[in-house]
Amino acid sequence: MRVLVFGTFDGLHPGHRFFISQAEKRVVPTAKYERGELFVVVARDANVKRFKGKLPERPQAQRRREVERAFPEARVLIGEVDDYFLPVLTVKPDLILLGYDQKLPPGVEERDLREAGIDVERAKPFKPKKYKSSVLRKHPPSPLRGLRRTGPPSPLRGLRRTGKRQGEKRR
Repeated sequence: MRVLVFGTFDGLHPGHRFFISQAEKRVVPTAKYERGELFVVVARDANVKRFKGKLPERPQAQRRREVERAFPEARVLIGEVDDYFLPVLTVKPDLILLGYDQKLPPGVEERDLREAGIDVERAKPFKPKKYKSSVLRKHPPSPLRGLRRTGPPSPLRGLRRTGKRQGEKRR
């Protein structure tokens, strides 16, 4: 089965990874295709600007590399500038998986895809109040979050409020 997903993928966060992983799970061999394939179309900078009103934080080449690194088995493509349907015609997917809140580009309707013999499904969300690009832009995670202290242990470690180390005897 050939599965196709689209997205901006600006800052590949756990929500994006969950979405692409859902698509990956649907990739199975069929009588038509000896082995299944996953295709990921990364939106062009110009199209992101057109649809969202602003350029992505990362250029399209960087966003593509990030997806390729995270999903080496996927075939990652850059979208078309004007013909949004061209990747669909080129890939000839059995299934297009859309994000839980993803909109199709103007002029492309789900019923048109179904009439062309392409199944269309919606992915399940993954913690949408936490891992959604618009939420992460408004409330970015702390850069210190998740960091562990390295180096020798603190001399204060193990002191109780009495000023004595645990296990020390009183004098």
